[in-house]
Amino acid sequence: MHDEMSEGPSAVTRVELDAMECLRIGGRDYLLRRVITALDGHCGERDELPARLREPIQDGGACHGVPIRQKDLAEAIDSYYELRGMDRYSPTDARLERLGLHEVSGLIPRHSEGSHCHDL
Repeated sequence: MHDEMSEGPSAVTRVELDAMECLRIGGRDYLLRRVITALDGHCGERDELPARLREPIQDGGACHGVPIRQKDLAEAIDSYYELRGMDRYSPTDARLERLGLHEVSGLIPRHSEGSHCHDL
């Protein structure tokens, strides 16, 4: 892995961190932010691209005139969530537990408990 990735955090904290530990810390931070936004009512049901990015590309090339289909975007978002250990609401409880975030596991209502999503 990239040892230079850990040089900055190690210099600042004066704690020896390797690249994998830096990635783990970053992953925990990202997922905690997703938990916080989920508790505030945001969930993946509202994730989408800005309208401008859904318009067909007009500058030539292989994608000229081809819009991003909503179905394709939804599938890409679902794949991304799966890779990150998340569902449409927040990080899964299993993912939070694996990262040692026991205190926030189980806090987010899931679709079976009724949607809690709202516009932020």
